[in-house]
Formats: sequence, structure tokens, C-alpha cells
Amino acid sequence: MCEFPMSGNWSLESLLEPLLCITEDGSSVAARLAVSSLGTMLPQLLHSHHGNAAIQALIKLLQVKDNSYWLVKVSRYNVQLSLT
Repeated sequence: MCEFPMSGNWSLESLLEPLLCITEDGSSVAARLAVSSLGTMLPQLLHSHHGNAAIQALIKLLQVKDNSYWLVKVSRYNVQLSLT
């Protein structure tokens, strides 16, 4: 389970970390929505000075291929298509 303490120090990385963790969630709905959310953000992140965060997200998406739910895999595939 993902646990993240709330603090006043907000950064892109601190906001992205829970989303990356949710991609591994046991709930197929949560994992699929997290992957879709990453797909929405990745193109902008890749073209910004937050490239390191985008690389972390891409690495996490590579690990999603092992998810047993087919809709999560379809969402991951759609994210890959949007990046080409």
C-alpha cells in the first residue's frame, strides 16, 4: 500500500510519486486510471525541464506490462501509442 505523508513542500515529484505507486495497486480500476493519467501528463513532461520525472514514469509504465488485468495493459498500450 502506498503511504505518503502530507507536507507543505509541494513539487512535481512529490505529486507524481503517489500516482506512480497506484499503477501497482491491486485494484484494476485504480491502476488503469493511474496509467491513463500518466499518459495525459507524459507528453508535456517530456518536453519540459521535468524530463527526469518523465523518465521515472516511463520506467514505471514498463513494469505495468506484468499487471494481470487486461484493461490496464490496454491503457498502457494506448499511452505508448500517444508517445510515438
